[in-house]
Amino acid sequence: MEPSCRECTAGLAHCHGTLILHALHRGECTEPDCEGPELVFHTWVIDCDAAGCACSQQTTHSLAV
Repeated sequence: MEPSCRECTAGLAHCHGTLILHALHRGECTEPDCEGPELVFHTWVIDCDAAGCACSQQTTHSLAV
């Protein structure tokens, strides 16, 4: 018998990848076949800083009016 997770056994929608939350961009998953970056489908979630992304350190400049 092959081991499987509870969600697989129950037939629930879920993802085995890690969701990477970006400060300035849409979240992304480490699994190539993930159907979307919704938080509810992922057990593992990290900030993009932990993955080595620098998007949270980018600054935006507003123009004076």
